[in-house]
Amino acid sequence: MNADELLRHYERVADAPNAIGQLRNFVLDLAVRGKLVPQLASEERASVLLNRIQAEKAKLGAISEVASITGNEIPFSLPPGWSWSRIGDVCSKTG
Repeated sequence: MNADELLRHYERVADAPNAIGQLRNFVLDLAVRGKLVPQLASEERASVLLNRIQAEKAKLGAISEVASITGNEIPFSLPPGWSWSRIGDVCSKTG
């Protein structure tokens, strides 16, 4: 189901068992795939942001080895400008 279908069938979907949970999962899925808002080519590419994060972590001495993402781990394609990364690439344990 895509967003247009959801809107066309909202009344029927809203009355289904577990509708709220399913709608929540649907919206989360759309958000993760970059389909909730238009993707602007003028926005900074994710790779640039990831490089800045790595530089900042290096400056703070918080560099840790994180395995790179391999082709068989990628569940779906991303919008242009997005990049796959592991959570350890963008944050570190603080406590």
